[in-house]
Order: sequence, then structure tokens, then C-alpha cells
Amino acid sequence: MDVLPYLVKAASVVMFIAVVLCLVGKTVREWFGWNPFGLAGPAGTGDRLPLTPAGTRVPSSEVWRGVIVLFAVTRAIVFIAGFAFAALIGEWKPSLYDTFVSYWREYDTYHYLSIAGTGYHADGDSAITIAFYPLYPALIRLVGFLVPDLFAAGLIVSNAFLLIGMYALVRLVELDAPGRTAFASAKLMMLYPLSFFFSIVYTESLFFALCVLSVYNARKRKWLLAGVFGMLAALTRNQGVLLAVPIAIELIETWREHRSSSGSDNGNAKKAPRARELASGAAAVLLPSFGIFLYLLVNKLATGDWFRFLFHQKEYWGQTFGFFADNLAVHMYRTLHENRPLFALGVWIPQMILFFAVHGLLIAMTNKTRLSYWAYSFVYLVVSYAPTGLLSGARYVGGMFTLYLFMALAASEWPARRKTFVDAGLVVLLLGYTLLFGLNYVF
Repeated sequence: MDVLPYLVKAASVVMFIAVVLCLVGKTVREWFGWNPFGLAGPAGTGDRLPLTPAGTRVPSSEVWRGVIVLFAVTRAIVFIAGFAFAALIGEWKPSLYDTFVSYWREYDTYHYLSIAGTGYHADGDSAITIAFYPLYPALIRLVGFLVPDLFAAGLIVSNAFLLIGMYALVRLVELDAPGRTAFASAKLMMLYPLSFFFSIVYTESLFFALCVLSVYNARKRKWLLAGVFGMLAALTRNQGVLLAVPIAIELIETWREHRSSSGSDNGNAKKAPRARELASGAAAVLLPSFGIFLYLLVNKLATGDWFRFLFHQKEYWGQTFGFFADNLAVHMYRTLHENRPLFALGVWIPQMILFFAVHGLLIAMTNKTRLSYWAYSFVYLVVSYAPTGLLSGARYVGGMFTLYLFMALAASEWPARRKTFVDAGLVVLLLGYTLLFGLNYVF
């Protein structure tokens, strides 16, 4: 009997329980002033990070300059490496563009381009595309009116939203941390070993940008904007519905702030705007779910079945909603018994490592970040690791914007030499996984 798969399963459950206890302790401590598990810091005050004082905001021109430079440098590394690897593995074509397309047009890209070109279908080989959410291919179709090549249109959509997402991430992190940390979070995002997915015809950059914009507007108490961006994220990928979690927590924080100041409010004039704000916040919490409803409506209109996507996910990809610990045990079993070392290196091993590493990072960040970010990250991870037959867990983790904030905060006190060493290591991993993608071992 293999012991390691069972150990991985048991360890993942223990890690899950530890994170749940941290979440409960953090919530009780911040909202009720009780410190049940002895979390560091004074009970009652919590560790909710305040908005950065006025006057410390980095000018927009400087943010855009930094974002564009970071984008240009990292994308040059990825795409030049892609050309080199294409020549190495025999995928070089008559032109640079054909070589680029041959290397980077893989897997889900075909489905998004099919939807953008001809829409959804109830029958035939294209029927499986109903499992893919509609917003991203709709944007490709829209840009396609100006750029007839749909693959090129997809690249434009992806990289435009990558720039928007990077800028929004800097602005979001800047609410709580120095500009140096905000830019570090964007840098870590672009050095993530699978960050090339942000720049090819995949939903990653659109989803990322919409998530950050949703939470940023929730932090700014612009509830309807937060809800609309959350709804759009849910029309991009199913994890978008989870944005209801940080929006709801930020709304509760607002309600608590209003309640704490109600003693000095002797009239009704100030209470009405607060009631309207809470009502718009409640609507914002529901809007991500409305995005899922719209996707189900697309299923109904295109196939006659509200839940047709579930059939194709199970029949074509072998995916149902399972238990993350069982999935991780399967990962270890396949790593040990399938004679596919490159596949294990591209899929099973990073998914296992990231599950434990990110949960460990969550525990380390218990007293250093907002409850809304923390709870969202936990729920996002559990949901992302739930599908059976999971092949894209590492890619899904890369779409969790809080990961880069947590990493930047954790590294903020490191000496420069250690930061440089980590950056160099991430570049090496990015190059390695770029090659594995070209070899069809990363999904």
C-alpha cells in the first residue's frame, strides 16, 4: 500500500483545519474583541489595515510607467524564450507570427476562438464549448471587428487587461502599504512561473483585472461598481462568484463603522444615506451570483438545458465537484506510479506544492492583512482545488490576486540580496514552465 498519497491527504486536511481555525480566530478577534487562539496583537483592535493617508498616493504617470516597463521586460523574456524553445523543439515556422501562433495557441485557446467565431452550439464537436464562460470570447469577437485575425484579437484583449490588472493591483495594494510594496506585488505577479497565461488567449488577465477592480471599488465603498465588476468576473470564470465574500465582509465592516459612530448621530438626515449605502452594498454582494445566472441562461438559450456545462465537464474532462484532499492524494499517486516525469513536473507536483505553500502563507498572513482578503483567498483555494481530474490548479492559483500582495508583504523586510535571489529563481521557473507549455505539459 502506498503511504505517501495518504500522508498528502492527511496533511492537506490538517492544513485546512489550521487555516479554518485561523479564520475563525481572526474573525472573532476583529469583530468581537476576543482572542480565542492567542493570535498576536491586541484583541479588539484587529489588524484591519487602514487606507493610506492622503498625499502618499503615487502619481498615475509614475504607476503607468512602472507597469509598462515591468510588462515589457517580463513579456520580452517570455516571448523571446518561446521563440527559442520553438526552434529547439522543432516548431519553427516560415514567419515569426506563425511561429508565435504555433507555440502559444493551445488547449482552451481553440475553444475561446471557436466561441468568438461562431458562438455556442447545441450539437457536434463544438458543443463542449458551452463549458467556457462567455465574456472573454465576446470581447474577442468585439475586437475582431477591428482585427480580423481572432487570435490576434485575443492577444490584444488579454494584454490590454493585463496592463489594467497590473495598474489596479498597484492601486489596491497602495491603499494599505507603501508604493514599494505595491510595485513589488505587481512584479511578483509578472514573475509567477505560469504568468505567460496572462498574455496569451486565455481568460487569466481579464479575470484577474475584474477581480482586482471589484475589490478595489469595495474598499472605496463604491458598491455598485464592485458588484458590476464581480458580475463580469463571474461571466469570465466560475471563481468570480466568490467575490461576494470580500464584498460582503467589506460591507459588514462599513456597517460596523456606522454602528460605532451612531451614538453621535442624533438626527435622521445622516442615517438615510447610510441605509442607501448598505442597500447598494447588499446588491453588490448579489451581483456576482447574477453573473452565474446569466451564464446559466446562456446554457439554456444555446442548448435548452440550464446546466448543460456540467454534462460536458464530466464527460469530456472527467470533472465533477470533489474533495480537495482526495484530489491531492491522486496527484501524489500519479506522480509515483505514472512514468510521466515531465507531466508530473508540469501538473501534479506544482499543484501539490502550491496548495501547501499558499495555505502556509495564509497562516503567516493572519495578522498582517485584511479579513476580506484572507477569507477570499481561503475560499478561492478550496474551490479551485475541488474539481476532480484537476489539471490547471497552478494556473488557477495564479489568478488569485491576493497571492501577490501576501508575497510582497512577506518579503517586505527581506534584505535586497534575498529578494534578488527569489526574483532570479522565479525567472528560472518562468522559463522552465514556458518550455513545458510548449511541450504540452502545462495546462
